[in-house]
Amino acid sequence: FLFAVSSFQMKVKSLWNDQIPEKDGVKSPINDICISPDGTRVVVAVGNRVLLYRAENGDLIESLRGHKETVHSVSFSNDSTRFASGGADNIVVIWKVTGQGLLKYNHTAPIQRVKYNPSMLLLASCSEVDFGLWTPDQKQVTKEKVPSRILSASWSPDGSLLAIGMLNGMISLRNQQAQEVQRIERKAPIWCLQFIPDTSGYGASGGPLKPTSLLSLQQQGQGTPGQGGATPGAAAVSSAAETSDLLAVGCWDKTYSLYRVQSTSHKLQTVKQLDYYPCSISYSSNTMSKTSYLIIAGSNKKATLYNKEGARLTELTARDSWLWCCDCNGELDVAVLGTHHGYIDYLAMDMGSVHAVFRDRYAYRENLTEVIVHHLLTDKKVRIKCKDLIQNLSLYRNKLAVQLSDRICVYESSADNTEDMHFRIRPEKIMIKDTFGSDADRHGGGNLMAICTQHLLFCRGKAVELYTFDGLRQKVWQMEAPVTCIKVDGGLDGKEGLLLGLQSGGVFKVFVDNPFPIELSRRPVGIKQIDINIYRTTVAIVDSQGTLTVTDLQTQEALFTTTGVAFACFNSEVEDLICVTNSDSSISVINGINSAASRLASFTDAGSSSTLLASTPEVQEQHIFGLALGFRGQKIFCLYRNSVMGVDVPQGLNMQRALEHGDIKTAYNIACLGATEADWKLLAMRSLRANFLSIAKNAFSRLKETKFLSLIDSIERRSGSGSAASSVTSTATVSAGAKTSSLVRDRSGGANAASAAAAPDKSALSAGGNPSLPLEFTWLAELMAYEGHHQEAAKIYARNGRLDEAIRLFTDLRRWEDAKMFARNAGQADVSALTLQQAKWLQEINDWKGASEMYMAMGQFLQAAKIIAEGLEPGWQEAMIEVVRACPGDSL
Repeated sequence: FLFAVSSFQMKVKSLWNDQIPEKDGVKSPINDICISPDGTRVVVAVGNRVLLYRAENGDLIESLRGHKETVHSVSFSNDSTRFASGGADNIVVIWKVTGQGLLKYNHTAPIQRVKYNPSMLLLASCSEVDFGLWTPDQKQVTKEKVPSRILSASWSPDGSLLAIGMLNGMISLRNQQAQEVQRIERKAPIWCLQFIPDTSGYGASGGPLKPTSLLSLQQQGQGTPGQGGATPGAAAVSSAAETSDLLAVGCWDKTYSLYRVQSTSHKLQTVKQLDYYPCSISYSSNTMSKTSYLIIAGSNKKATLYNKEGARLTELTARDSWLWCCDCNGELDVAVLGTHHGYIDYLAMDMGSVHAVFRDRYAYRENLTEVIVHHLLTDKKVRIKCKDLIQNLSLYRNKLAVQLSDRICVYESSADNTEDMHFRIRPEKIMIKDTFGSDADRHGGGNLMAICTQHLLFCRGKAVELYTFDGLRQKVWQMEAPVTCIKVDGGLDGKEGLLLGLQSGGVFKVFVDNPFPIELSRRPVGIKQIDINIYRTTVAIVDSQGTLTVTDLQTQEALFTTTGVAFACFNSEVEDLICVTNSDSSISVINGINSAASRLASFTDAGSSSTLLASTPEVQEQHIFGLALGFRGQKIFCLYRNSVMGVDVPQGLNMQRALEHGDIKTAYNIACLGATEADWKLLAMRSLRANFLSIAKNAFSRLKETKFLSLIDSIERRSGSGSAASSVTSTATVSAGAKTSSLVRDRSGGANAASAAAAPDKSALSAGGNPSLPLEFTWLAELMAYEGHHQEAAKIYARNGRLDEAIRLFTDLRRWEDAKMFARNAGQADVSALTLQQAKWLQEINDWKGASEMYMAMGQFLQAAKIIAEGLEPGWQEAMIEVVRACPGDSL
């Protein structure tokens, strides 16, 4: 069982900050702030100055004095080579990123907002009475009048539309020619607004989900609104197919509004009431971590994370005065804030990752409020919208548990179809406040969570609590130390076992229906991660120091130990294969980690048996990087740059290693995961020689080697009848250079080999042969002949007193000289019988000249003459003359 889980633990750290000095005892508010798109610079509008900071460490590069009065707004260009500032002196200044001024131009009123286009060097400068659009190739700036004072501005993601928010509550949407194409009216000043790219039905990178993308849209509404998603329908599917963007609006009637804006129309999506005045909205999207969110700052003196629908996710930071401005760089996960009291704070945010994997399904959080379930074998995906911050996930069989800020929802798919991706929400919901009481805020409903077929488990400190799906607590296990990791180990429905790793170094197993925990192993330091092999004989433990220890559960013997490990998981079909993620994110495969019960292998040679210990495990570098989530068959599923990929692992070396130690069954199981034609041929021959007839038959069947299959059938048939196979059939005289068939390989990722890998020893693997006994010498000799090793086959016959069979082998092959030589070496001086057979064979193939020469060599001149006379082939006269000359006088 492959199972991993991680929970949400957002970390916010202030990398640097700066306090603007007071002037004449008066605080200097931060009016605007902006991070360059490349993340290297921060520009700040404060008083009548423009401050340029180095983003890395907060060093002040320049304090620019290009304005005579208060600077209201700053903005970086899309290529990070320049920035603009606008102030109350009606002047717009274009600056190089080094701090040198490029040019200035004027408006007739104070500048309220400047905003660079995200796709080109097009600057929008907005004043109290008009706005203008400027590009470097323009000599003059054409300005357009507006009916009210401009407070905010934002470009659409593709730069085609400019949204202008005004004091009278109107939002004017303008194209790149400054023409108004739409108008939105609100009832209060539009202090801030922000365009958001619409990714409905799309992945974080903007590409569509795999074949189930429409299915995912329909599943967004499993449950009631606000408790698992929006209501599905045809409208949702059709609207997602159209090109549109979202516009987030912060209005000073203390509301947050979201509009869907298309080329000629707009539609109000949602309105959320706030308890403060929103002063700034900034949007962040990170394609690597697959997260997107809004940061809203305002009169509540806080910066708060929201999703685009306006659902509050979590508080980012709090200060002692209003937050007038904020900006963020999503790819770097950084944000910078400015307060009314002149405080600048540059924050780094670590959103962490929330994911869970079980067998061939992988669930992960996207955009902080959505769950993507990915079927790793079929590559299908489904999206579940939760409209709340997802803090934890757990996946087991057909069950998915999603922990939100105030509740836990359970989804389930079909229990009969492992490829079913239609997750439906169960009616029961565990409300965290009601279930965990006053500890809910401190523990967040439990720092670790696991779902079984009928229960949910929460680890809170030292307590492991078992709940039904309707929130009823049934059992509590009090452990000796806080639980640091948990893994569901399978079992019957309602009787599952779970592995627990503790901070004290203990590894325990608890059963859902048993109140007593069982200690399995112990390490001197805390446990980070655990896994167990398919036969439950060995456990892999990764401790907090990065040491991997593989322990035999029966003897508590440490079978293997290594350092610098971050994660380890056993193969789902072979017991002694384990995949390891190292501390440098490289991935290795360790082969040959056997339990004490299976480390002794018996080898039989010529009737005598000796017992040898298997060698030490072998570490194989795979030259791939990431976090190995599971090792299923021949595939390693690894998480690399927040994407899961399946990598086929060559198993030839592992199979050959097993063959070297005489472990034919393990070699066969490994070959079923994925082997080349040469590997299968090697396994087939080794297993046939070791008398593993069924394995040999399966291997030769994959190769379509009919001659060897015929040999195995003969062995099984004669062995079954109890007769001693003393003769060698002529089928052994197959040409040694015969070509094998094309590659036959298990391409199912090991799925088709599961039954073979899990089969007990008494199964068909030993049927038709007795691996405890050597192959009879007659069959071994015939096998050598099938392989083309005829001399070795003859020697086997000779060593076992069957010289006649050795000679017959060569005569069947028509290798007469080899037969005569072998007979002489064996002590037979008279080889005339072989010569006579050779002459008859030459006569049968109409080689009258060669046959006559053989008869002449044996002194049978009359027979030689008859052959020549019967043939009358060209040259017969000369051949007859030779016979007459060689014939003794008395014979004439």
